[in-house]
Amino acid sequence: MVEFNKILESKKYIFANGCSHTAGAEMEFEGQNTCYEKAWPAVMAKYLDKESINLAVSGGSSKRVVRTTMLYFGNYPQRLKDSFVIIGWPGPHRSEIRTGHRVNTNIPKEVTKDTDDEYWFHIAPGNNESFKKRMKQGNIDKNLFNYYRMYYAMTTERQFWVEYFVHLISLQNYLKALQVPYLFYNATSTLHVDKIYHNLRQQIDTRCWVGNVHVHEDSYARQVQAAGFDYPEWSLTNHYGEDGHAWWAKRLISYIANP
Repeated sequence: MVEFNKILESKKYIFANGCSHTAGAEMEFEGQNTCYEKAWPAVMAKYLDKESINLAVSGGSSKRVVRTTMLYFGNYPQRLKDSFVIIGWPGPHRSEIRTGHRVNTNIPKEVTKDTDDEYWFHIAPGNNESFKKRMKQGNIDKNLFNYYRMYYAMTTERQFWVEYFVHLISLQNYLKALQVPYLFYNATSTLHVDKIYHNLRQQIDTRCWVGNVHVHEDSYARQVQAAGFDYPEWSLTNHYGEDGHAWWAKRLISYIANP
């Protein structure tokens, strides 16, 4: 058994990364990208008398989680020994591509200065209308929109999952190699159990995951829902409010104390 509690006590920073459910999306108003000061990493850090570092953004992919986490610790290698890393993995069906111009203006400078996110087009399925609107506004061009459409038209389900497992294993082994303690969890989905992914799945160290990696009920979204919390009335994309984030912070602290 990993003694997370003893390890966490000696650390100064709670480092978090993931998607909108870690960024605190829509906690205050519809369409809000981030709300770091009220999201669970800040709440957890306050409870434990630590400092929080939150790199999550809405629409963030597993590819982005790996990229930005490595960029951050590359910029601040002295923080490796003082950090406890917690990642809420967003599932396999997202990606990103770097552009030659700014496409994101709603991500705080405190994050973009280390992640270059102003120039990374974050893509997720089901965004035809919102991306069309951004194209009309001149935020993205037709080539980017067509790239998004072709990406989802051409990428197979097997490729999505193989790349997702590779991202999980890559960051896991990166943190292990640098002796950085970490805890992973599923934000909304679970890991695929098909036997074709067995050779990748067996490389996942499930001791460092919250709950059962194959059970939907152990994901962040299902646990917060089961605890009786609901979305704020203005949330159009199913994000929990301050109460849900505060509960998840306490849930993580409890899990770390008794994994």
